[in-house]
Formats: sequence, structure tokens, C-alpha cells
Amino acid sequence: MNVNAGEYCELEVRDTGCGITEKDLHKIFEPFYTSKKAGEGTGLELSTVYTVDGRETFLKLREIDPDCKVILSSGYTKDKSIDELLGNNLNGFISKPYSLSQLSHILRSVN
Repeated sequence: MNVNAGEYCELEVRDTGCGITEKDLHKIFEPFYTSKKAGEGTGLELSTVYTVDGRETFLKLREIDPDCKVILSSGYTKDKSIDELLGNNLNGFISKPYSLSQLSHILRSVN
């Protein structure tokens, strides 16, 4: 791969769980993918975490490192609360579901 000199970030995702079969591995980053049948639990695998409040996490990250780059992802559409965070230096917002191309675009847009 030919890569130009510059600053880059590395995103590493690891799943050490026992519930994903080999045939389902290619689906784990689909935002609402589940391997469970109705009534068997959420089965959200590793792609979605509902117990973390995005606004609270963003503000805590800013306390720790005011210059860190943050992109918020949500299954909800962008609303005035997102606009408020964007006004407080949130670096970007992407709605789920999103494609690899859309994710790549927003990651490239964050300097």
C-alpha cells in the first residue's frame, strides 16, 4: 500500500467473545446486527453500546483532553442537542446505519 507521509490514526477493534460464529463474522459491524432469534436477548454483539450516554462521554473526554478528536455516532437523526455539541467542538456526527465509505469520509474530515 502506498501511503503519503502525514498524521494518521489507527482504529483497532477486537472481539474475544464466544458468541459469534465464523459465518457471521463479516456482519459484526452492521449497526443493529444480531445473531439471536426473537425473544433470545439483544444479541447486539460488539457493534452497539446503549448504556453509554454520548453527550456525557463527549464532555468527559473534553475534560480529560480538550484537544481530542471526537465523532459521535447515533441511530437517531441529528437534532439540536447534536448541534449544541458541534458548537462545543464535537468534530463530527454520523447517523447509523452508515457505510464504510461514509465512515472513511468523516474520519478523513477530522484533522
